[in-house]
Amino acid sequence: MKNASALAALTIAAAFSTPAISGPFDEVFAGASACMDSINQQALAAQAESGEGEINLFSVPYVHAKEERTNTSYSQDAITQYVPAITATYLDGNVPGAAWSECMQAKGLPTPDLPLE
Repeated sequence: MKNASALAALTIAAAFSTPAISGPFDEVFAGASACMDSINQQALAAQAESGEGEINLFSVPYVHAKEERTNTSYSQDAITQYVPAITATYLDGNVPGAAWSECMQAKGLPTPDLPLE
């Protein structure tokens, strides 16, 4: 249950800390959330079976551009927002976050860099 509480807290924190910008970020956030949920469920099942290993839920910065054009002027700003991520020793092998990164790539989404451990 400790992991479920952490997941709920992460989801709530991410929802409240994310500015309301629609578009490509929404797709990345939704994909990252889906990947985290899927990997978390698989890792919890493996943990229940073996009783060992680690699951870490956290958020990573995702930097994307916002463009504005008005008549003859153009501006582009870099916006940093956070998406949920997960590492699970049960599924990652020797590369922390590998399962989450592979899931994001399978969805055709950009994969933010995970922090080095």
